[in-house]
Amino acid sequence: MRYQSEEMETKIFHEYQENCLLFKFKNKFTEEASEKACSFWEREFEKRDVDHKMTLVWDCTEMSGFELNAQKRWVKCMNKHVSQIERVTVISDNIVIRGAARLILQAYSYETKVVKSYKELNLLLHSN
Repeated sequence: MRYQSEEMETKIFHEYQENCLLFKFKNKFTEEASEKACSFWEREFEKRDVDHKMTLVWDCTEMSGFELNAQKRWVKCMNKHVSQIERVTVISDNIVIRGAARLILQAYSYETKVVKSYKELNLLLHSN
């Protein structure tokens, strides 16, 4: 299953890990894009047992920024499905976006990785 718009692409991402959702952010992350992506995310999580955990990859390499309301909606969705999230990996070469992601993720107990590029992520994958 997949969702695609000018601001975002969302899909199941088995290339990285089984049971993984990829969110590829493009341009500015708007409240509207957040709402649509969260709807996709919620549909995917509702298909699975509550005990079934997913990994989320946030590819922010093409993100230019975000609206505060988009971030708030995103966090609301995370809170709703916190028990179904195993890990979140964030990819961004922008220090501000990485910092915002780290700040959001501090509130949760699951494993997180914040990297600058896919290359760095691949190194992490090979080291595990």
